[in-house]
Amino acid sequence: MFYYLRNRRLRCGADGTPRQYRVSPVGTVFNDGFYYLVGESEDHPGRLVSYRVDRMQQLEITGAPRALTEVGRRFSKEQYKRRVFSMYTGTPTRVVFRIQPEWIDAVTDAFGPVVPRQPEPDGWYRVEADVDISPTFFAWCCHFTQGFRIEGPEPVVAQMREHLRSLMAQYET
Repeated sequence: MFYYLRNRRLRCGADGTPRQYRVSPVGTVFNDGFYYLVGESEDHPGRLVSYRVDRMQQLEITGAPRALTEVGRRFSKEQYKRRVFSMYTGTPTRVVFRIQPEWIDAVTDAFGPVVPRQPEPDGWYRVEADVDISPTFFAWCCHFTQGFRIEGPEPVVAQMREHLRSLMAQYET
């Protein structure tokens, strides 16, 4: 169990007391200059969560056996780093992208060798990758202008549209 500090504020329960997180660790990941503890949490059943190590407070190792599901037992550091953007976890989803050739290197850097050797007849490449859907994933997609789009599944396309609408609303007068 440990208390966890995020965004410089102690995350608290509804009554204002510090929140305890009980985590069954599966490993650590170094990302963008920080170490993260990755594990399964009672608060997020069936998926992995990450906690920045330098923000943990009052860490207590309980000695209780780890309670891992199949998700935790299949943990792969490399796959996790490719799927999770800026260590923000979300719903794991198989996403289909359509990209033009100029984005092949960026997509390969993010997901590994997932780009097919031959383009489709229109010159675009169809790419599938496992991604944790999160605001940082959508922000990453916004790095690309023309020649990059999420094709599916439809709920992810709808979330991307909503992300873009909320960004545009900030700049409307």
